[in-house]
Amino acid sequence: MQEQARLREEIEQAIAQDPRISGKIDVEVNERHVRLTGVVSTLEERELAEEIAKNIAPIQLENDIVIESTKVIEDEEVLKSARKAIAKYPDLAHDIGVERVVEGVAYLKGHSDSISKVSKVAEIIAESPGVKDVVSEVKIRPEVSISDIDLVDEVEQALNAMMPEVAAFIDVTAKKGIVSLYGDVQRIDQRIQASNIAKDMPGVIGVINNLNVSRQPTSFDLAIENEVIEALEADKINLANVRVNVLDGVVYLDGTVDSIKQRDRAREVASSILGVRYVQNDLVVGFHIEPKAA
Repeated sequence: MQEQARLREEIEQAIAQDPRISGKIDVEVNERHVRLTGVVSTLEERELAEEIAKNIAPIQLENDIVIESTKVIEDEEVLKSARKAIAKYPDLAHDIGVERVVEGVAYLKGHSDSISKVSKVAEIIAESPGVKDVVSEVKIRPEVSISDIDLVDEVEQALNAMMPEVAAFIDVTAKKGIVSLYGDVQRIDQRIQASNIAKDMPGVIGVINNLNVSRQPTSFDLAIENEVIEALEADKINLANVRVNVLDGVVYLDGTVDSIKQRDRAREVASSILGVRYVQNDLVVGFHIEPKAA
């Protein structure tokens, strides 16, 4: 209960202290499930409150914040405001526009070579008074045509380069240019980052983010621990008296090995595993006495 109360207080304070959010947001916490309620003036405020909550801790979030403008804004007025906002970005407005607004929901039309550009337009539209949601009907037409096999390879390489701490736990598939992400990450921001990386890759026309936020980050350590043990065994290092422990990506090796060469090699092997930040090598060289013949 204390942890829930602390989490609720942290989220409420973080939202209340952000000057960009004018409304009063209430926070309900049930274990790691968080529900946001209250009233704000714009979609941008609603999404910002959600982002703040997600950045506090790994949670399951339900956003029930209501958007109510201080005055009634007709859809036609919302449409004009949204189109005016997009016009400030000619490189985006050339291909993507707001076709219509229905009951505060803005519908995007046009074509683009990147879904990241569509996301940018949606962010701009969200700032317009009266916008309650944004729906994209934009056609994605990549400038380059890449096979799904090559697309998977490109996305995996990008994840390995930009998110080496969790890339090994993310599976990537692609079908007709639509990339799907599976697996576990430790934090909400990692889930978002992985999706953004995929969106920015040439040839990607859509991203389905099925990544889970692990409630127990130690699962990553356990996975690394297993990989280290398997790698040491494959390198034919005698593990009979060796203990391997991993905490927050740091590998702790202790026990005895047969030689100095094995001790040093164990550190090298452990250091090569993806996700390992550091190796604390406390291995010592053991010795034994051959029994004398009777």
